[in-house]
Amino acid sequence: MLAVIFGIFIINGCNGDSKSSNSPVPPVPKEAKIKSIQISDVGATLSTLSGIEIPTGEKLQFKAIGTYDNDTQKDLSKDVNWVTSDEELGTFNSSTLETKKPGIIKVSASLDSITSNIKEVKISSIDLISINISSNKSKTPLGVKLNFTASGKYSDGNSLDMTKTVSWESSDKTVATISNGTFLPLTVGTTKITANVSNTNSAPIEIEVTPHILTSLELITSVNSLPLGTSSNITAKGIYSDNEELEITSEVKWSSSDESILTITNGKISTLKTGSVEITATKDNISKSITYEVTPHELVSISLSSSPNFLVGLDEKIHAVGLYTDDEEIPLINGVTWESSDQTVATIDNGILTPIKAGVTNITAIKDGKTVSLDNVKIAGLSEKFPCNGITGDFDCLPVKETLSGKKYVASPEKSFIERIGFSSDTYAFTDKDDVPLGFVGALMTYEEAEQWCQNLNSVSYLGITDWKLPENGLSNLTSEVGMELYTPLGWYSTSNDASRFFTGYWLNQPGVDPTKKAVFVYIPSAGTAFPVDQDPTVKQLTICVSG
Repeated sequence: MLAVIFGIFIINGCNGDSKSSNSPVPPVPKEAKIKSIQISDVGATLSTLSGIEIPTGEKLQFKAIGTYDNDTQKDLSKDVNWVTSDEELGTFNSSTLETKKPGIIKVSASLDSITSNIKEVKISSIDLISINISSNKSKTPLGVKLNFTASGKYSDGNSLDMTKTVSWESSDKTVATISNGTFLPLTVGTTKITANVSNTNSAPIEIEVTPHILTSLELITSVNSLPLGTSSNITAKGIYSDNEELEITSEVKWSSSDESILTITNGKISTLKTGSVEITATKDNISKSITYEVTPHELVSISLSSSPNFLVGLDEKIHAVGLYTDDEEIPLINGVTWESSDQTVATIDNGILTPIKAGVTNITAIKDGKTVSLDNVKIAGLSEKFPCNGITGDFDCLPVKETLSGKKYVASPEKSFIERIGFSSDTYAFTDKDDVPLGFVGALMTYEEAEQWCQNLNSVSYLGITDWKLPENGLSNLTSEVGMELYTPLGWYSTSNDASRFFTGYWLNQPGVDPTKKAVFVYIPSAGTAFPVDQDPTVKQLTICVSG
């Protein structure tokens, strides 16, 4: 015996789940038990009699309600066993008492050894004289039921509600059916309703079933707000009396509570300004509204514009313009993310592109999820050829001539080029307006501006050289090799390329005879001669820079 007990202890101790061995076992739910049954009749009795009285041959519906020991109740009408004290007088068919002969019987119900209260029913010998039926309407739309009542008049002068006990008939069951006084329309048309019991018939009532009617509206939209300048559609759905649902967008009347904010026509919304409105659809005196909000315009796309050419060392502004949902175009100053695909070639910050070396990169601007790119942006060194004025195509904006002695001369700059890199007549560049070869318009400068121009070439290390300066001793080193008129041999800009012009002058890095003046190298086409002359330093002349 001890061994058995010990073995039991070992088995219990080896249970791997220590929690389950210590947890209380939940109690088995207790099944509720019936403690009482109460029965009662359903429907009116004869109007002048006390208790339950029913004419011979009529039926009476009963119900049984069970009360359980957990204080809940349940309808047991179909579960109990119905009994009468005298089956010759009346018997039960389910919960319906069917009377046979005049007399008094007692009825009760039982279930699970529990017996209900007892009801006494008097079955009278009075005769049914007539049946009268009525309905509060003579027509009804599809989907809308009607309720009929039936009242029986008896030989003793009393009346009895017989709505639930008569047999109802519809003359055209394709139009409507009727049961227990409930008229159910099926199709458009007319039918006649009658009631009968014990070979007694009511007079017929004709009922017209009309087409279904609108009972409610539903508004369907994918969004409840739109950015300014955009449009959308709302669909109106009608729910009808027969539960049919139809799309009736074009049939309803649309309205906006504030047409300065939003208008709507045939379900199409047009936004005018920001704000909130109520949109309403109305048909057959039935309305439905929703709240709609017009939000600020949103960015649709971005466009970029800039100079077609980019030079190493010369920053360039790229302009971004946003197109918005209301067709407004706005320069994008803030909130734009700029990217360069090759930052060794060029970087970009806040729209300012900084070329670093010759090459190709892609520039991208991003804002509010919208992206645009300038592809294959070419960065060139200052020594490369560019379409300087857009007329003659590619040629060198700053051509260089190297003489036999090793000196390098840079042509006087062209108007569009010098302006593009940031100089203007407001700073230290002035343009000659005369027609010149190649459609080429040159820049004239004061002496101080000319010196600054050569220093600018040093600041960008033009051609890798940082000792550019105004020439000394005239231009003899250059003109001795190519001649005094520089356009013909070099294609360089010259204000005077024929004898009709008086002279062409270039600033020199040497004082004039008059210490208040500066020297200018002058070429006189009519004489075919060139020489230095004194010039007021504030007068505009051409500028050639030299290295070496």
